[in-house]
Amino acid sequence: MNPPGVNALGVRRTRAGGHECDRPDARAPCRGCPRQPLARHQPQADHRPAFGVAMAIETAVTGPAPHEHDVRPTISLHRQAEHARRSGRGRADRPNNLVVPRRGAMRQLERTTVVTDDGAHLAVYTEGDPSASVTAILSHGFLMTADTWRRQARHLTARGYRVVRYDQRAHGHSTPGNAITTVERLGVDLAHVIAAANPIGPIVLAGHSLGGMTLLALAAGQPQLILDHRPRVALVSTSCTRANFAPGNRPLNWAKGISRAMYAYPTCWLPSTADRLRRRLPPDHLWALRPDRVRHTGTPPPCREAIHGTHTEPIADLWRSLREYDTTDALHALASLADHVEILTGECDDMIPLSKTRQLARELPLARLHTPVPQARHRLPADKYGHAVVTAVLGRMCEASLHGHAPIGISGVRGC
Repeated sequence: MNPPGVNALGVRRTRAGGHECDRPDARAPCRGCPRQPLARHQPQADHRPAFGVAMAIETAVTGPAPHEHDVRPTISLHRQAEHARRSGRGRADRPNNLVVPRRGAMRQLERTTVVTDDGAHLAVYTEGDPSASVTAILSHGFLMTADTWRRQARHLTARGYRVVRYDQRAHGHSTPGNAITTVERLGVDLAHVIAAANPIGPIVLAGHSLGGMTLLALAAGQPQLILDHRPRVALVSTSCTRANFAPGNRPLNWAKGISRAMYAYPTCWLPSTADRLRRRLPPDHLWALRPDRVRHTGTPPPCREAIHGTHTEPIADLWRSLREYDTTDALHALASLADHVEILTGECDDMIPLSKTRQLARELPLARLHTPVPQARHRLPADKYGHAVVTAVLGRMCEASLHGHAPIGISGVRGC
């Protein structure tokens, strides 16, 4: 006979009916346990009480986990909380970047639709306190969606500001409309979004890549709107002149230019053929055309689905417009804002090279030109090295708008 509590295989069982090695304090598998490998029996980090507390803090600070396509290594906040617990520091000594949102400051994301004068339906996502004194309006880049600004929106709403994001026409949940899709038309769309937002106080405008060009097109086409609102403006990884295939003169840059031209020219001149080819692509491909699979939810779609519901023709129109885009000598209204305009870029941006950033800074000589973020690439608001910088700049700009003074702790050194 087997001893009490031991089955025919010689495995001892606990009173609860499970294996003895399932206990949190177990350091080795029980004798004869058939469940291998040994790594299964090692105590996991989540068995420690401190880990649960730390994860609760991280969830309160950063909100739910990001989309799968945007998961990148970031600073682990729960490790900072664990270090604070072990060193005996209390709540008053919590690290500065562990900002717990005020109760009631976070509001549910609300999706609305703004109809433009040419019939385009723009998906607008508003979150934060509707009575907030400062409203931040964020515009995304080419082949992206409003989801690009997810981290910044979470941070700003946690601090009590109102955030308005939207999908550019022909992107995400927004329709192309009846007019030809051009950068100038996107500037008009932004004016519609600002009017629909109806801010009750100062506004902060931020644009990344194509979104920054949209801001510049708005300033060039409707300067009086800029002079009336006098917003603080963040231009992130953007340019005031046309897009180039090659981001530089090195062999690697020319190789990138050739690869971009190989899909840009067929897209521009054979849009119907491109549509047929896009329907044959895998459903999760960036360029796939799957209008029947588009999920119309209340949140911005991930950037990998930015044009899944859009035919090629409006994308081709926009690309041709980018090749002809130029707002030099037309930014007088924006230049009048002086240091209320801030320019940011990544050190390794292979879409908008540093020469384009320097040219934009020459057009806005009083703007604050930040030192390029080391190791950061083009998609700065979501880049693992750059998103924290963009978030901090927008937070300080909102704070400066609230108190009516220059941003605190932001260097105006021209580092490019």
